[in-house]
Amino acid sequence: MRIKRVLMLAGSPESRCMYNLSLRYTRDCFDALSRVDGFSFHVAVVQPNGDWRFSQKTGQPDLCLSDPVSRDTARDILRHSRYDVALPQLFCRAGMTDYRALLERLQIPFIGNTADVMGITANKATTKDSVSNVGVPVPAHQVMRGPDLQRLNPPFIVKPNDSDNSFGVSLVHHRSEIGKAFAAAREHSSCVLAEQFIPAGREVRCGIIQLGSKLECLPLQEYPLTDRNSIRQTSDKLIIGEAGSVELASKFKTSANTVPIDDPATRVVWDMAKRCHRALGCRDYSLFDFRIDPNGTPYFMEAGLYCSFAPKSILALMANEQGIGLETFFRKMAGQAMNRSGVGRSVETLRNTRRITRANYINEPSKLET
Repeated sequence: MRIKRVLMLAGSPESRCMYNLSLRYTRDCFDALSRVDGFSFHVAVVQPNGDWRFSQKTGQPDLCLSDPVSRDTARDILRHSRYDVALPQLFCRAGMTDYRALLERLQIPFIGNTADVMGITANKATTKDSVSNVGVPVPAHQVMRGPDLQRLNPPFIVKPNDSDNSFGVSLVHHRSEIGKAFAAAREHSSCVLAEQFIPAGREVRCGIIQLGSKLECLPLQEYPLTDRNSIRQTSDKLIIGEAGSVELASKFKTSANTVPIDDPATRVVWDMAKRCHRALGCRDYSLFDFRIDPNGTPYFMEAGLYCSFAPKSILALMANEQGIGLETFFRKMAGQAMNRSGVGRSVETLRNTRRITRANYINEPSKLET
């Protein structure tokens, strides 16, 4: 049987923090999967300046890398390397869109969601509109043009519209706090979103694995909330050192609990998550956050459509709870990716969706601007 060549695509052309985070996940994934029978793993790392480095042999991603090469040279290397499947592990905006689009153009099949789906769901407001259209409740929300807001009343959340890991997120209790919250969000994005605060009831995440047309929901993970800790902060997800090093908070503290299948919330959230998965055009897997208010109504919060296949990756942990080990999970997803025909939906869609971040609405369909 021929050994399948896996490209682990890591790094970030945008941010040193995202670069370090990507390499952290990639190292952990490599350690866990590099000895899986039938596969050989090869690493390509996009540097913060846009250059690329490639693994010179199968080895630790930060120990056996080539000298930097230009983007054009990297493209030629990818074109001639005959990779069977790629595993994208970049978490910045360009990494989740442009670099997946590059794999599509080079016809390298890859695990996970397409570039255009990632481009759409990176926009939190547009994503909320999409799932709302299929009957999933979402908080009232509005894209902010400036540090003033008339159509929502406190308390509400102010956040970057296209940033993850809770960077720049603030809970506003009084209108006098809007200016500071808006400035904090603008440090991470040119587009700022305000959304009505859902009172602390429960916060859960739902993962889905797709095999063919079948959607399998994984056990919900619940994050404890209190009146004092009513929203999840960056420190709940990442530990960022003074020198820019990044560690996963889950390595040092366990903050999530598995929700029993017979919990009243489970079936309701599973149904909503399946609707979200289909409405957004997801493939292979998906991950959704829901906030459940004190009356028991779940509200869609956001989508996180990536998985690093590191042992501490939340989807890997959820799959393990379901009895699907990391190696089995990877084999299923890699096999499905390699068996797909075509290269995903048109990358022209990606170019169009980039304009959506400037849409101005509150719980109405997005209007593209030219």
